[in-house]
Amino acid sequence: MKKYLLLFIVLLLSACAQVSAESIPASLDEVFSHETDENNYVLNNRTSYFTYYLPTDMEEKEYGDTYCLFERGESSILMNVNIGGIISSEYYGRSLLEDGFYDLKDLVYTHTGRFLGIDGELRLFSYRVYRIDGTYFSTFDSRALRIYGVTSLESLRDMSYHILQLARTTSVREEDVVENFSNKSVIDYQKKQVDLFEKIVPSNGVLEELLVDRPAGTDDGE
Repeated sequence: MKKYLLLFIVLLLSACAQVSAESIPASLDEVFSHETDENNYVLNNRTSYFTYYLPTDMEEKEYGDTYCLFERGESSILMNVNIGGIISSEYYGRSLLEDGFYDLKDLVYTHTGRFLGIDGELRLFSYRVYRIDGTYFSTFDSRALRIYGVTSLESLRDMSYHILQLARTTSVREEDVVENFSNKSVIDYQKKQVDLFEKIVPSNGVLEELLVDRPAGTDDGE
């Protein structure tokens, strides 16, 4: 009996270690080690500006022409067409990746790489995770997509996996974005991002900083 009790304690401690703050870099590095895996998903949902694959283990709570709001367990994920990034790339020849928000002391993880999209193209992206008051916020930025996530420490790895999966299985019709969005509509869209984000996290004074474009001066070569 004592042997089984000891084994249970060891397994419990091991499980606790897996969701410790110190384990975040190794855990998420493993998730993003699959960013260029073969991509054979069949897209099953469509809006005016993008087509995407919705996994059976995620619930779609709300959607519009340029966004989708998902839930999985205790995690909320907001995926937006990155209209500002597409317009910048089209007219200025570069993609502006978000350069973080709030205070860098809360940054607990950062990764920059290239994911294999559903069209077989490699696309540059950045992923950052911040801890604010015990809650974990993530931002995924590529030229065509901007995805935000809110979750607990225990669900951070799972949420990050699903954010990467969404990015890899979403096809944005960039030519339609360029044709239909002007400077004013981009500003209106960015305000809508703030309004949408407030659906998944109460306003705490950092939302506008979270959603503001901050040029990183990075050219993704696309």
